[in-house]
Amino acid sequence: MRATSSIAASLLTASVASAAVFALSWIRVPDLSASFGIAISAFLLYGALISVLAFVVGFPAAYLVAKLEAVRWWISTPIAALLGVALAWAFTHGGEGNPFALSFSPWSRDRPGIINDAPFTRDDFVGSVIFGAIVGAAFGLAFWASFTRALRPNNSRERTRER
Repeated sequence: MRATSSIAASLLTASVASAAVFALSWIRVPDLSASFGIAISAFLLYGALISVLAFVVGFPAAYLVAKLEAVRWWISTPIAALLGVALAWAFTHGGEGNPFALSFSPWSRDRPGIINDAPFTRDDFVGSVIFGAIVGAAFGLAFWASFTRALRPNNSRERTRER
Protein backbone atom coordinates (compact mmCIF):
# COMPACT_ATOMS: atom_id res chain seq x y z
CA MET A 1 0.00 0.00 0.00
CA ARG A 2 2.85 2.39 0.83
CA ALA A 3 4.44 1.86 -2.58
CA THR A 4 1.13 2.56 -4.34
CA SER A 5 0.58 5.82 -2.45
CA SER A 6 4.21 6.77 -3.05
CA ILE A 7 3.77 6.11 -6.77
CA ALA A 8 0.59 8.20 -6.86
CA ALA A 9 2.22 11.11 -4.99
CA SER A 10 5.28 10.93 -7.25
CA LEU A 11 3.10 10.89 -10.38
CA LEU A 12 1.25 13.96 -9.14
CA THR A 13 4.51 15.77 -8.37
CA ALA A 14 5.91 14.85 -11.79
CA SER A 15 2.68 16.01 -13.44
CA VAL A 16 2.99 19.45 -11.86
CA ALA A 17 6.69 19.69 -12.80
CA SER A 18 6.14 18.64 -16.42
CA ALA A 19 3.09 20.93 -16.72
CA ALA A 20 5.32 23.78 -15.56
CA VAL A 21 7.91 22.90 -18.23
CA PHE A 22 5.11 22.76 -20.81
CA ALA A 23 3.62 26.09 -19.73
CA LEU A 24 6.91 27.98 -19.40
CA SER A 25 7.82 27.17 -22.99
CA TRP A 26 4.95 29.34 -24.25
CA ILE A 27 6.25 32.54 -22.63
CA ARG A 28 7.45 35.02 -25.24
CA VAL A 29 9.61 37.95 -24.14
CA PRO A 30 8.34 40.53 -26.69
CA ASP A 31 4.73 40.07 -25.51
CA LEU A 32 4.99 39.11 -21.84
CA SER A 33 1.49 40.02 -20.71
CA ALA A 34 -0.29 37.98 -23.38
CA SER A 35 2.14 35.09 -23.16
CA PHE A 36 1.77 34.88 -19.35
CA GLY A 37 -1.96 34.44 -19.89
CA ILE A 38 -1.28 31.68 -22.42
CA ALA A 39 1.22 30.05 -20.04
CA ILE A 40 -1.22 30.09 -17.11
CA SER A 41 -4.05 28.63 -19.20
CA ALA A 42 -1.66 26.04 -20.66
CA PHE A 43 -0.52 25.09 -17.15
CA LEU A 44 -4.08 24.62 -15.93
CA LEU A 45 -5.61 22.97 -19.00
CA TYR A 46 -2.71 20.84 -20.17
CA GLY A 47 -1.58 20.22 -16.60
CA ALA A 48 -4.91 18.54 -15.95
CA LEU A 49 -4.51 16.53 -19.16
CA ILE A 50 -0.96 15.55 -18.21
CA SER A 51 -2.17 14.45 -14.77
CA VAL A 52 -4.95 12.29 -16.19
CA LEU A 53 -2.59 10.72 -18.73
CA ALA A 54 0.03 10.19 -16.02
CA PHE A 55 -2.38 8.13 -13.95
CA VAL A 56 -3.95 6.26 -16.87
CA VAL A 57 -0.79 5.53 -18.87
CA GLY A 58 2.00 6.15 -16.37
CA PHE A 59 0.69 4.36 -13.29
CA PRO A 60 0.96 0.83 -14.75
CA ALA A 61 4.46 1.54 -16.07
CA ALA A 62 5.55 3.14 -12.78
CA TYR A 63 4.05 0.31 -10.75
CA LEU A 64 5.90 -2.29 -12.84
CA VAL A 65 9.21 -0.45 -12.59
CA ALA A 66 8.74 0.05 -8.83
CA LYS A 67 7.83 -3.61 -8.36
CA LEU A 68 11.04 -4.59 -10.15
CA GLU A 69 12.89 -2.09 -7.92
CA ALA A 70 14.34 -0.46 -11.02
CA VAL A 71 13.39 3.17 -10.44
CA ARG A 72 16.55 4.92 -11.58
CA TRP A 73 16.91 8.24 -13.37
CA TRP A 74 18.33 6.51 -16.44
CA ILE A 75 15.26 4.24 -16.64
CA SER A 76 12.53 6.74 -15.70
CA THR A 77 13.70 9.48 -18.05
CA PRO A 78 13.80 7.52 -21.34
CA ILE A 79 10.57 5.64 -20.57
CA ALA A 80 8.73 8.90 -19.89
CA ALA A 81 10.35 10.58 -22.92
CA LEU A 82 9.24 7.71 -25.16
CA LEU A 83 5.72 7.94 -23.76
CA GLY A 84 5.80 11.70 -24.41
CA VAL A 85 6.88 11.09 -28.00
CA ALA A 86 4.15 8.48 -28.48
CA LEU A 87 1.46 10.77 -27.09
CA ALA A 88 2.64 13.77 -29.13
CA TRP A 89 2.73 11.60 -32.25
CA ALA A 90 -0.78 10.28 -31.56
CA PHE A 91 -2.23 13.76 -31.01
CA THR A 92 -0.56 15.45 -33.99
CA HIS A 93 -0.22 12.67 -36.59
CA GLY A 94 -2.18 13.28 -39.78
CA GLY A 95 -2.57 16.99 -39.14
CA GLU A 96 -1.77 18.19 -42.64
CA GLY A 97 -5.02 19.15 -44.31
CA ASN A 98 -6.97 18.75 -41.07
CA PRO A 99 -8.69 22.01 -40.01
CA PHE A 100 -8.76 20.79 -36.39
CA ALA A 101 -5.11 19.75 -36.23
CA LEU A 102 -3.28 19.99 -32.92
CA SER A 103 0.19 21.44 -32.52
CA PHE A 104 2.29 21.49 -29.39
CA SER A 105 5.40 22.98 -30.96
CA PRO A 106 6.53 26.11 -29.11
CA TRP A 107 9.00 26.80 -31.93
CA SER A 108 6.39 27.21 -34.65
CA ARG A 109 3.24 28.37 -32.79
CA ASP A 110 2.32 31.04 -30.26
CA ARG A 111 -0.09 28.83 -28.31
CA PRO A 112 -0.71 25.09 -27.94
CA GLY A 113 -3.74 23.26 -29.23
CA ILE A 114 -5.99 23.56 -32.25
CA ILE A 115 -4.48 25.41 -35.17
CA ASN A 116 -6.74 27.98 -36.75
CA ASP A 117 -4.49 30.67 -38.21
CA ALA A 118 -1.82 29.02 -40.38
CA PRO A 119 -1.77 25.63 -42.05
CA PHE A 120 -0.31 22.67 -40.20
CA THR A 121 3.16 21.84 -41.49
CA ARG A 122 5.70 19.12 -41.00
CA ASP A 123 7.57 21.50 -38.67
CA ASP A 124 4.54 21.48 -36.36
CA PHE A 125 4.57 17.69 -36.27
CA VAL A 126 8.33 17.37 -35.70
CA GLY A 127 8.36 20.18 -33.13
CA SER A 128 5.45 18.60 -31.27
CA VAL A 129 7.17 15.22 -31.13
CA ILE A 130 10.46 16.74 -29.94
CA PHE A 131 8.63 18.83 -27.35
CA GLY A 132 6.75 15.70 -26.24
CA ALA A 133 10.13 14.08 -25.58
CA ILE A 134 11.31 17.11 -23.57
CA VAL A 135 8.16 17.28 -21.43
CA GLY A 136 8.24 13.49 -20.99
CA ALA A 137 11.88 13.56 -19.91
CA ALA A 138 11.09 16.30 -17.38
CA PHE A 139 8.25 14.12 -16.12
CA GLY A 140 10.56 11.11 -15.77
CA LEU A 141 13.22 13.04 -13.89
CA ALA A 142 10.66 14.59 -11.55
CA PHE A 143 9.07 11.19 -10.93
CA TRP A 144 12.44 9.63 -10.13
CA ALA A 145 13.43 12.47 -7.79
CA SER A 146 10.10 12.37 -5.96
CA PHE A 147 9.83 8.59 -5.77
CA THR A 148 13.36 7.98 -4.52
CA ARG A 149 13.05 10.84 -2.04
CA ALA A 150 9.83 9.33 -0.63
CA LEU A 151 11.47 5.94 -0.12
CA ARG A 152 14.59 7.20 1.68
CA PRO A 153 14.48 7.02 5.44
CA ASN A 154 15.20 10.16 7.40
CA ASN A 155 18.39 9.16 9.20
CA SER A 156 19.71 12.64 9.80
CA ARG A 157 21.77 13.21 12.93
CA GLU A 158 19.15 15.55 14.39
CA ARG A 159 16.40 12.95 14.02
CA THR A 160 18.31 9.88 15.22
CA ARG A 161 20.30 11.36 18.08
CA GLU A 162 19.29 10.14 21.47
CA ARG A 163 18.07 12.66 23.96
